[in-house]
Amino acid sequence: MRLKAEACVVFNRQNFFQDKMVCAILDYEGFIVVEQVHKRFVNRLRARLGIGYRLNYKNRFELIYALQSSRIETHGALISNDNVLQVRYKMFLNP
Repeated sequence: MRLKAEACVVFNRQNFFQDKMVCAILDYEGFIVVEQVHKRFVNRLRARLGIGYRLNYKNRFELIYALQSSRIETHGALISNDNVLQVRYKMFLNP
């Protein structure tokens, strides 16, 4: 089972639907084993922190840092951390 909590906070506008909006992005994601399956994502935790900018309805930009931790066994200790930097551009074609 995948559990994800996400929060977005707008800094300079009243809501997410206004142009030239700047927001902070924060989320945490984890996986819980409900039956004995061996999949690679059950052994992963992920936390992300970033900033987003909505130029207008059509064009949006995000810069996100993600810390991703993995383990070999489902309930074992975390053995590796991956640092990921994402630069995303989102373009909506149909307003």
